Amino acid sequence: MANTQIQASISSTPASGDNMTYAQATTLNMSGSRTANFIQDILSSGWNALSFGTVTGVPGACILKNIDATNYFELATDNAGANKFAKVLANGLILLTPSSATIYAKANTATVQCKTAASEA
Repeated sequence: MANTQIQASISSTPASGDNMTYAQATTLNMSGSRTANFIQDILSSGWNALSFGTVTGVPGACILKNIDATNYFELATDNAGANKFAKVLANGLILLTPSSATIYAKANTATVQCKTAASEA
């Protein structure tokens, strides 16, 4: 059995001086052995299912990094965008532990590229 290690941190220094720092690490046990790391296009012409590459079924964890400098993309649980759950800003990223193997994405104005890293559950 393999493991996926996730480390995340956030630090903020607002003008108010109310600084905040938080860091967390966790390990997910993988029943599978596949991982994927690639770049995919997120289209602006409609809601399209994301690819998780060679990862089969529901990913145990995935990181989506928007590598576009201008445009954002949104994520939804349906192919009409009625159930949006996240917006990934330009140069932003999101860490997901999905409950479904199908997540839909749509770019705001123009096609954006998304660096995708995923591991099997």
